[in-house]
Amino acid sequence: MAQETIEMVQFTVKPGAEAALVSERPAMVEAVKAEFPGMLTARLAKLDETTWLELIVWESREEAQTATEKAHEIPVVAAWLSHIAQVLGIEHADVVVAESR
Repeated sequence: MAQETIEMVQFTVKPGAEAALVSERPAMVEAVKAEFPGMLTARLAKLDETTWLELIVWESREEAQTATEKAHEIPVVAAWLSHIAQVLGIEHADVVVAESR
C-alpha cells in the first residue's frame, strides 16, 4: 500500500483577490479531485496577514507530484491560481502516523 503524503504550499495572494480565492476554491478542489482521484483532503489556512497555506493529503507521493506538475493545465485550477501573487514554497512530507477523530 502506498504511503500517504501531505503537500504543503505557502503563498501570498494578489491585493483584492482574497474573496475570489476563497469563493472559487470549492470548484477548484472538485476539479483537482476529478482529475487526480488520489486527493484525500484539502485545507486552506491563513498563517498571518499575507501568507496562506494549502494542505492537501494525497494517497501517495507520486499522486502529489503528478498533480503539482499538471494541475495548472485544468482551466478552473488555472483561474484559481491566477489569484496567487507568489508561491513561497511547496513541500511534500510522507505521513508516518495518522489519527482521525
